[in-house]
Amino acid sequence: MGHDHHHKFDPADAARLDDPRRRDVLPPAPLVAALPLHPGDRVADLGTGTGYWLRALLDAAPAGTRFWAVDTETAMLDHLADRLRDHPRRADVMTVRSTEHAVPLPDASVDVAVMGMVYHELADRRGYLAEVRRLLVPGGRLAIIDWAVLPPDAERTMGPPNDERVPFETAKAELAAAGFDDVVRVEGYQETWCVVAATTKDPIGDCDAIEFLVEQLPGGSYVARSIGACVTTEADTLDELRAAVREAVCCHFDEGCKPAAVRLRFFTVVREEMVPL
Repeated sequence: MGHDHHHKFDPADAARLDDPRRRDVLPPAPLVAALPLHPGDRVADLGTGTGYWLRALLDAAPAGTRFWAVDTETAMLDHLADRLRDHPRRADVMTVRSTEHAVPLPDASVDVAVMGMVYHELADRRGYLAEVRRLLVPGGRLAIIDWAVLPPDAERTMGPPNDERVPFETAKAELAAAGFDDVVRVEGYQETWCVVAATTKDPIGDCDAIEFLVEQLPGGSYVARSIGACVTTEADTLDELRAAVREAVCCHFDEGCKPAAVRLRFFTVVREEMVPL
């Protein structure tokens, strides 16, 4: 659960998030290395702020990776859109305005979620982790990086006061209680802690059906991504997509593990666009 003294960052102080000194305390490289991305991955940066972590992941991501930049503050999303205006991958990033308790994205629509310096701000950590689980596909990954609790005699040079910080062991226990497995601490941070955890994978080989999320792309074609297995395929029409999914599933699974059927779940992507005037 969140504590009573949770701190909310003031968007008016956004420039502080881009202070070059933060890279010494919060180097992106260890997180990027611990969170390899794959073509077709859908990444949600929850509480994106100025996009500090999103930009690092975007620069390292392979073609075909798409990002949702999620924040409760329109000012932060506008700031990020301006920062990305000349970025060669700007079309791969969509901004999403959320509330403190809910993210307006479909169930099982995210492969990787990131929470950078957000966890200590949550009023209801348990509830928010449940919302993140809703967003993630089975086997989806969540990375959290946040401020470590300082020793009693340590001087605070950056970050919130000590009583607003969440100990790593507390976060680890809360992740386990929320149904996250394989909680691994990422090395390379001193004043902060970083962890990568995964949701439980469904045993696809034991199920009667494998599920695919189907999205219609802007050009009218379709892409289908499996839930719990790395199977992705595209086609121009729904009939062609059904045939492509059957073929992809048959190729992916051995005969003894192949599911009996395919379930296609259709959804509409929630998106916002910045239109310059």
